[in-house]
Amino acid sequence: MADGSGPGRVTSSGIALAGLLLILILASLYLFIAQPYWFPVLASEHGGRIDSLFGTVLGGLLAR
Repeated sequence: MADGSGPGRVTSSGIALAGLLLILILASLYLFIAQPYWFPVLASEHGGRIDSLFGTVLGGLLAR
């Protein structure tokens, strides 16, 4: 296996896949940190309580 023909060899398709995964991870991190599509401006006086409830439910689901 020392000739580069074994299962641990580096291929161009493997490098392309790793690059694509890296781009997707970085884009996801940017969207999470920058929060451009997070909650919009409150449309009613009850919006704050609804947002709070959403955060509570989401936190409860993630804590499982």
